[in-house]
Amino acid sequence: MQLLDAELCLWLTWNVFDSFEGLPASSSQKYQAGEFSGSLDEVRRNIDIYGTLERVRFYKGFFKKIMKEIELPPLLCIWMDVDLEASARDVMAALPHLNKKSALFSHECASQYFAETISSPQGPNYVVPAILNGFATQGDPVKGRYLCGHTGAFWRAGVGFPVLANEHLMRLLALI
Repeated sequence: MQLLDAELCLWLTWNVFDSFEGLPASSSQKYQAGEFSGSLDEVRRNIDIYGTLERVRFYKGFFKKIMKEIELPPLLCIWMDVDLEASARDVMAALPHLNKKSALFSHECASQYFAETISSPQGPNYVVPAILNGFATQGDPVKGRYLCGHTGAFWRAGVGFPVLANEHLMRLLALI
């Protein structure tokens, strides 16, 4: 079962930003430069199998450099899987382009970060502080929710659409 049918995908352009070189050098004791690398061909093959390759635009390089070279279009959502605080800060430069009602998703979240307020340890391996600071820099109070695994969602309080909790999303999926 496809969650997005091919007709809907014809209207969407997916912008994929990746160095295809793995993680950059950092002060992290947990991650090493070059970890998690995957080739552009590997990513293209996966999207061709599971998605609509014709609607994907690839940007090769580290996000901080690419942001200086292109004009970002309006964004419907941001999904980031960056592992490092410094890389999360780089991605947050795209936040002004995110529709005010939309959400940012991160693969570096854990359930303990979400209670009445969103919190996170500080350090090079934690991206949540960079996300919170990015919203604060825009003058936007932020709400968030842990979804599942390592994924959390963040949106602008008061104007953004809240992301449903995982159990509600799964119930909706069961209706399809």
